Amino acid sequence: MTNRSPSALLLSLLLILASRVVAEPEILGSAYLLEAPDILVYRETYEVLDEQTTQVTYLSPEDEVIAEKRLDYSTGEATPSFRLTDLRFEQVKSVSVSQDRLQFFVDEEGKKRKKERDRAKTQVVDAGFTHFLRQNWSGLINGGDVDFDFAFVDRLDNVSLTASKVDQSDTPFGNQFAASHYFSMALDNALLALLVDPIYLAFDDQQRLLAYAGRSNLKGPKGKPVDVIIRYVYTGARSL
Repeated sequence: MTNRSPSALLLSLLLILASRVVAEPEILGSAYLLEAPDILVYRETYEVLDEQTTQVTYLSPEDEVIAEKRLDYSTGEATPSFRLTDLRFEQVKSVSVSQDRLQFFVDEEGKKRKKERDRAKTQVVDAGFTHFLRQNWSGLINGGDVDFDFAFVDRLDNVSLTASKVDQSDTPFGNQFAASHYFSMALDNALLALLVDPIYLAFDDQQRLLAYAGRSNLKGPKGKPVDVIIRYVYTGARSL
């Protein structure tokens, strides 16, 4: 075996370190119980793979991978196709977006459900809601409401939501964040609105999402729906 020179070893080490720096996630989220905000439920890391693809990894408080999600923004900033795999419950959820159609798919422990429907004119899918709000920023911060159709994968259908500017005092955030703008996203359906509280969002002056409060897209450790506050930290130029 040929001995490597110290300079060659140093170069190899630098290349390894550089590759690790590139792979570092650009967005970190920590999800706490909404009713007990000192209890960590999970963490999520966002790694931008390329201009159109983002990988989200969900970690337990013990740093075990519990779920993964792949977002494909080639179908639009507000309408990314996605596939979410929850490793704890053998669960897969996805929405595939085309120019005029949505394909919903849910597989829970081998029980599969799927549905196809028309893409709405004001369609929003998964994490695309932040981009949609930025697209309508001026109207929102001036007090206007914005209606849109959100792909609710559990129901295999769209639900109608309304985004509105709200006061900090009307949110569950209190004084936790140095946010400049607060919004809510509430269901238009009165019956569903009785079952699910609005989602609350805190943004900074750079239109970056600082915090999310509402129903998680992951189940809690016992397999039940869970409401969380997610706090976001940005380590790179990208934002949610």
